[in-house]
Amino acid sequence: MMPPYLAEGINRSYYLRSLHQHFSSPNPNLWIEILLGVVLIASLLVAAWLAWRWQRWRGEQGEMSPAALYRYTLARLHLSAGDVWWLWRLAKTVRIPHPTALLISPELYDEAVKRFCESSGLLGSRKRAESQFTAIRARLFTGQ
Repeated sequence: MMPPYLAEGINRSYYLRSLHQHFSSPNPNLWIEILLGVVLIASLLVAAWLAWRWQRWRGEQGEMSPAALYRYTLARLHLSAGDVWWLWRLAKTVRIPHPTALLISPELYDEAVKRFCESSGLLGSRKRAESQFTAIRARLFTGQ
């Protein structure tokens, strides 16, 4: 409740007419203001979507496929091109899901070489490749 001295000084009919006049007069900029609001909201949504796509793209860039990781690791081992080719052929022929495991575990390496040498290739037996894989094994696991 207002104090009595404030209520006496207010001309209610004047303020009601003024308020009515303000809200009943047409606004020529109304459609521009609505369009501006819609454009602002749309641009915010597009910016959020672009940020989400960029973040998703950066996340995908960090993930390596097993084959890409294997190639990357082979390149960093400082092996000869022939050794890299033999190791790549070994992983491809034996069809190991994660070929980098061959470079970590001597047991997995020996098992893969055994499977490789037991199978026959396009030009016949792969038994002669066993000596090549033995030399590579010595460089990989004993540091020679």
